[in-house]
Amino acid sequence: MRTISRQALFEEVWARPLSVVAPEYGLSDVGLRKICDRADIPTPGRGYWAKVAAGRTFPRPAFRPAKNPDLETIYIHGSPQPAPHIVETLERVRTVRTAKAKAKVVVEVKAEEPAQGGEETAPEPSVFHRLAKATVAKMIAATKPGFIQVSGKGLFTVGAGAEHADRIGHILTLLLTATEEMGWQVENTEKGFRLLPDGEPLAFSISEQTDKVKHEPTAAEAAALAKHEEARKRAERRGEWFSDWNRPKVPEWDYPLNGLLRLNLETGLYRSDRIRRTFSDGKRQRLEDMIDRVVDSAAAYAASEKAECERREQARLAAIEAEKRREAAQRRQELENKRVEFLDAQMKRLKRARQLESFVSEIEKEGEPPAAVRALLDWATERADELREALSHETLRAKIERVDLMNDAARIHSWVKVDD
Repeated sequence: MRTISRQALFEEVWARPLSVVAPEYGLSDVGLRKICDRADIPTPGRGYWAKVAAGRTFPRPAFRPAKNPDLETIYIHGSPQPAPHIVETLERVRTVRTAKAKAKVVVEVKAEEPAQGGEETAPEPSVFHRLAKATVAKMIAATKPGFIQVSGKGLFTVGAGAEHADRIGHILTLLLTATEEMGWQVENTEKGFRLLPDGEPLAFSISEQTDKVKHEPTAAEAAALAKHEEARKRAERRGEWFSDWNRPKVPEWDYPLNGLLRLNLETGLYRSDRIRRTFSDGKRQRLEDMIDRVVDSAAAYAASEKAECERREQARLAAIEAEKRREAAQRRQELENKRVEFLDAQMKRLKRARQLESFVSEIEKEGEPPAAVRALLDWATERADELREALSHETLRAKIERVDLMNDAARIHSWVKVDD
C-alpha cells in the first residue's frame, strides 16, 4: 500500500499520462482513473496527451479541496512493481510511440497544405495490412456457418464468426502497423504468423468469446429422452434391471458466440512477471482501442524472456563452475588420500626395518649365536637392508615421479597403486 496526498496525485496525473503514472503504483490506467474519480480529482480526457505531443496547449483545471476531508489522503493498494528491466522496456516503447505520434501529426499537417504545381494526390493505402489479407479472405470464403477456425502458414490464428472478418482484419492491421513502428518483424511459421518483439518469438490469437446459457433440449432430444424414460418404466413394471448407460446425451449448457473478441498472447508457461496476456472487448472498450497496451505487453514479455534466458544462462554457468569446484575439491582430496597412503607405506617399512635391526642387535648381545640362529639373524639383516633400500632417495623419487604424486595439479584415481 502507498499513501499520497490528493494534491500530489493531482499534480502527477496532469504531468504525465495515466498509462505512465499508473504502473508506478501497480495499477492500470483505468484503475488509477477510478481512484481519481472517487477522490474528486479531474483527469485528462481521451487524446489529451496526443494533442500535447503535437504541440497544442490547454489550460489545466484548478485544484480544489475535496468536499470530504477524508479524501485529502489517498491510500493506493496496487500490485507489486514490475521488474526494472520491464519498466525500462516500457519506457523505451512509450518514447518511440510518442516520437511516432509527433511525426504523424507533422505529416498530416503537411498533407493538408495545398499541393504545389497541381491537384495530384497520393493513392489511398489498402484497407488491410498485406499480412492480414489472407486471413480475412479465408474467413470470408468459409462456407461453414458459425464459428470459423483459421490458422497455419501464411495466416494468423483466428477463431470467430465470418461476420467479424473485416473487424479482425482492421485489428490485425492496427497491431501490425504499431509493431512495424517499433521496428519489430513478423515470422511466418508452419503454425502461422507470430510477432518478434525485440527478436523474441511471440504467437497470439484472436477469438470470439462465448456466453454460458442453460441448454434447452431440442424436439429430437426431448423425444429421445421420453423414449428412454418409457423404456425404464416398462423395465420397472416387469421387475427387470435397467441401465442408464445408453441414456441420450443432452448437454447441460450451451456456449453461443456473443460477438465480443479477445486477443490472447501465447506466452507459454506462466511466470510471475505480472504481464497482461489477455485483452477483451468490454462494455466501454474495444480491442481496437487497446493496441498500445498489447504492444506494451509484447515488449514487456520480450524483456522478461530475455531476462529469463540470461538468468538461465547465468545459472548454467554457475552450475558448471560449481561442478568444476566440486571436481577440483574431489581431486585434491583423492590426491591427499594417495599421499597419506604412500607415506603410511613408507613409515611401515621404516618401522619394520628398525624392528628387525633391533632384534638382531639384542640377540647378538649374548655372544656368538649357534649356526641356525646366525642364519636367521643374517636373513633378518638382509630383510632390513631391503627395506632400507626401498626407503632410499632414489627409490622414493622413482615411485613419486611414476604417479606424479607431489604435483598439486595431478589426478590420481582411487584404483591406482602409489606404492607399487
